[in-house]
Amino acid sequence: MVTTVDPIPIEYRSLIRYNQEWQALICLKCDGHAAVGRATLGRHLHDAHGLSAKDYKPLIKALDTSGVSPLPSLDDFPNTMLGSDCCQGVQDAWTLDATEF
Repeated sequence: MVTTVDPIPIEYRSLIRYNQEWQALICLKCDGHAAVGRATLGRHLHDAHGLSAKDYKPLIKALDTSGVSPLPSLDDFPNTMLGSDCCQGVQDAWTLDATEF
C-alpha cells in the first residue's frame, strides 16, 4: 500500500481523520465516530459542532488541494459484510447517519 502525507492539517487532527484505505473522513467529535462526506463536511462541522465558516474553511481548502479524494457522500461508502472489518474509527458502518452526507 502506498502511504501518503496526512491531508488533515495538524490543528484539525483532533476533529477529523482521513482513512486512506476507505477514502473516508471520520469525525472524531461525533459519538461513535461518524463518517462524513466531503460534499457536506462544512455543513456537518457547522450544524453538529458549531464551527463557523472561518473556522473550517482552512480544513476544506487543505483537503481540496491535498490530492486525496475523500468520498463525496454516503452513496459512495462501501458496504461491508456483517462481521467483517469496517473502516477503522467508525464503530458501526451500518448505523451511519445518511443526513450527514
